[in-house]
Amino acid sequence: MDSPAALRPRISADPRRAKRGRATLALAFVVSACGGSGSEAQTGELNGACCGADLTCEITAVSACEADGRLFTGAATCDENTCVVGVRGACCLRDAENPCEIREQSACFTDGGDFAGPGTECSADRCPQATVGACCSDLSECTQVTARECGRTRGFYQGDGATCDPNPCPSLVIGACCQSNGTCQVDDERRCDASFQGAGTTCSPNPCAQPVPGSCCRGDNQCINATNVTCDGRFLGRDSRCDPDDICVRTAPGACCGAEGMCSMTAPDGCDGMFAGPGTSCDGDPCAAAPDMGAPPPADQGVVPVDAAPPPPPPDAAAPPTAAPDAAGR
Repeated sequence: MDSPAALRPRISADPRRAKRGRATLALAFVVSACGGSGSEAQTGELNGACCGADLTCEITAVSACEADGRLFTGAATCDENTCVVGVRGACCLRDAENPCEIREQSACFTDGGDFAGPGTECSADRCPQATVGACCSDLSECTQVTARECGRTRGFYQGDGATCDPNPCPSLVIGACCQSNGTCQVDDERRCDASFQGAGTTCSPNPCAQPVPGSCCRGDNQCINATNVTCDGRFLGRDSRCDPDDICVRTAPGACCGAEGMCSMTAPDGCDGMFAGPGTSCDGDPCAAAPDMGAPPPADQGVVPVDAAPPPPPPDAAAPPTAAPDAAGR
């Protein structure tokens, strides 16, 4: 071992260099006091218990341990088989033929088990199997699981020993629920805040209308940009625009008088008869006074032949003036 004189630092005239020298020497003393070797004093690397895959324990440097894919525990010694005590223990597995197995903690959690603790052993009363009961899902489906498992799936536990026959879950109306963005989700009708497709409907294939961009005329004839799904009024079609500004007034539906005086509400370009005007309605039978668009014209309104005599004047019509007789009485 070096003498105290050999470990005495040389004080530099430069205060900054002297400070760095004292810090380096302090680190060397700390590592030496913790049992480190001379190389550890230079690198500052720690030694400790290193566990291999076969649970063998070896005191080695952390870099060498991890380089081989082993687990560095940091324990000072390998007494009492540190690797077994620190890593493995009793694992309680639910709904398994063998409810208790000795496993590593991570492997126990991976299979949904409960780790009893490092170094614990399996015994007759180590892993009592929990009582199962009916669990109602949010879609009113019933399964028999433990209370803990029911809580993990956010279900509603009906109590220990409860069965699914008869079904204790509330009756729901389940079907496809279409969102405004065209996505579909199977849910209860009461929870569907968009468009419910009916009881028993599914999302395969997707029954929801896919968004199509365009313009939308609202109830006050105001035009906005929207999709066919988000439009809360009259959708003008794919890629339509709010141009001109009065497009909603021009295209507003109105009363259309068709064949036999039937009235229907259509857009101006969809009327195959006489269009009463945008915004008009069929209230009050507006087509009663309109000509029958589907019947032939009456006989007295037909086409008058070219060689036919003109109709006689009405009785109260003034007679045309006659010429006065000349002197000869003609």
